[in-house]
Amino acid sequence: MNLIRIIVLLLLATPALAQRPIEVMPLEWPNSGSIVIPVAEGETLTGLAAELDERTGGALTLAVAEGQFKGERGQTLTLFGVKPYSRIDLIGVGSESVDRVGAEDFGGLAASVNDGTSGTTVQILWSGIERQDDATAARVAFGFRLGDYRFDRYQQERLDPATRGAVVVMSDDPGAASQFAGDLEHVAAAVYLARDLSSEPGNIIYPQSFVDRVRAQFDGLKNVKIRVLDEQDLERLGAGAHLGVGGGSSRPPRLLVIEYFAGGERPTLALAGKGITFDTGGVSLKRGDGMWKMKGDMTGAAVVSATVLAAARRRDQRRRAGGAGREHALRYRDSPGGRTDVDVGQDNRDRLDRRRGTARAERRRVLRACRVFTRPVDRRGDADRLGGSRRGTGLRRSVQHGG
Repeated sequence: MNLIRIIVLLLLATPALAQRPIEVMPLEWPNSGSIVIPVAEGETLTGLAAELDERTGGALTLAVAEGQFKGERGQTLTLFGVKPYSRIDLIGVGSESVDRVGAEDFGGLAASVNDGTSGTTVQILWSGIERQDDATAARVAFGFRLGDYRFDRYQQERLDPATRGAVVVMSDDPGAASQFAGDLEHVAAAVYLARDLSSEPGNIIYPQSFVDRVRAQFDGLKNVKIRVLDEQDLERLGAGAHLGVGGGSSRPPRLLVIEYFAGGERPTLALAGKGITFDTGGVSLKRGDGMWKMKGDMTGAAVVSATVLAAARRRDQRRRAGGAGREHALRYRDSPGGRTDVDVGQDNRDRLDRRRGTARAERRRVLRACRVFTRPVDRRGDADRLGGSRRGTGLRRSVQHGG
């Protein structure tokens, strides 16, 4: 048993993703290698595309005509061996001024068309097009990072990050390097955490391992308080529905409460997400073709936990919190820093926790309650689920009458 636990912990510690390093640098034309440039929609090449056409002796004009490439948003064209470059990726950005989302989409497409397996550094040039002020090179790098995600932990042949080559985003945007490294990179890391958690199979991510994985991400962060409530704690709180649902599983439920104390004068933001780590369906057993989806049934908890992680790493000035659990929302003392309750190992068919999370946020005069409820669950039977719902009925009435 100890050996199995050690193996599981090792799996949790290994990265699920072969990440490529991304650097944002001042604009400069590369002399060789692999390059990516934006192309505005139109009958003729403009901006960087026109300049690149001159550098390649008119090769781009011939290629876009043959490939019927017009620069429409999302359109791509890849050219190999056009001297002096080993690879050229043209990505259309459309005819309108590019906004923040357009810049991120451009970066994501750049990641998808060149997976880096050749080992050549990808050099992305971001200039020469009409764009809004927030469509910065940092947003391009952020989009690339999100588009570069892959979950290959359990594949027999994993990609080695050292062999995938680096990524350089070049632009004349002031402050883009610090915006990406000091801010957006933290957001991307939080997105990766949520994706990793929802991609793991149910025998790897269960209530306790979810708590362990999330809590490890907060190590060393300031102004963060984390509490974990086990089944004994939940019983003392009278969390009958929570325990009733989790009681059908060999993996007991957990309640993870994450509080981020940002300081400042902005109101507290409360987030609530459910985390059912696996839902077999109980008596109404799901079919095999739908069962595999249940490993992603805890994405509500994953998203909320990742959101608070991003806020803490970015030192966001709005007070936030995140956690894991359900039948507890009105049972805690008020905290000046705000609190978010996230379900791990519970059933989303009982809507009581939604009402509770909202009611609790209103009682604490929170600016807004963001409720993230997907379907994360651990294995259990329908009898336990129904028992939890019956107990929840009385609690629901108490919440409604208690305001």
